[in-house]
Amino acid sequence: MKKYYKYLRIFIRYFKMDVMYDLSSRTSFFIMVGVEVFYVISTIIFFNVLYANIKTLAGWSYYEMLLLVGFDTVMTELLVGVVFANGTNALPKRITTGYVDYFLLKPVSSYFFLTLAQPYFPSIVSTGFGFLLMGIALSNLSINASLLNILGVMIIAGCGFMIGASIMIAASSLSFKFADAKTFPRIGMNIMTNFSDRPFQMFSAFIVKFVFFCIVPVVFLSSIPSYGLVHGVSLRYLVISIIISLIFVKISKIIWNKMIINYTSASS
Repeated sequence: MKKYYKYLRIFIRYFKMDVMYDLSSRTSFFIMVGVEVFYVISTIIFFNVLYANIKTLAGWSYYEMLLLVGFDTVMTELLVGVVFANGTNALPKRITTGYVDYFLLKPVSSYFFLTLAQPYFPSIVSTGFGFLLMGIALSNLSINASLLNILGVMIIAGCGFMIGASIMIAASSLSFKFADAKTFPRIGMNIMTNFSDRPFQMFSAFIVKFVFFCIVPVVFLSSIPSYGLVHGVSLRYLVISIIISLIFVKISKIIWNKMIINYTSASS
């Protein structure tokens, strides 16, 4: 527990530093937040146009889909803010410039320090827009979620975040071996975000279902948690999400440790 508390303190300290840095130039800060919100608005417009011609999509009503969009906004913005923007996305540049040396000299796990320790404040602020959409959707849906059900939703969403972070870290760690391949971090991000706002019932074919539930389990990031919030959490999905998240975290650490061996110090 002391180790995790140590990492939490590091994360909070870097978060405070990032807040001060971003707010030092408020115009740039609001532009960055505006870019994040623009993507959310474009998604909402798409589904509004879609639901103007249909009543349900894969069994999901308009407000259930709005809940999914809001939930997905929160989760993807957290992935961008905590893992991608100042972490995995910056890794190739840090490798080519030798800046990784600075991180390796610290008495902290490189897996954490190079990927999770430096949050991106504008994306974290943008999660507020997702919570707003969720509030609007929930106010128009007749649900009576128990505390136990809400806890289950939070666990699955947490597991989905761990899965997403693991995929992104594993993909970006390939930059240690292929230093000029700057697209690896974005590949990991796109894998998790391109299909995360789709109802998991859409993946009905066996092969497709196997891919999105086991190989690239994007359904646990937003779709299954938001569905569970309305219709109740499935114990099967809860157990599967925990098992898969632990497997993916372990795999990402193994890949990271194997890839970082290829790093050549800037001083060598």
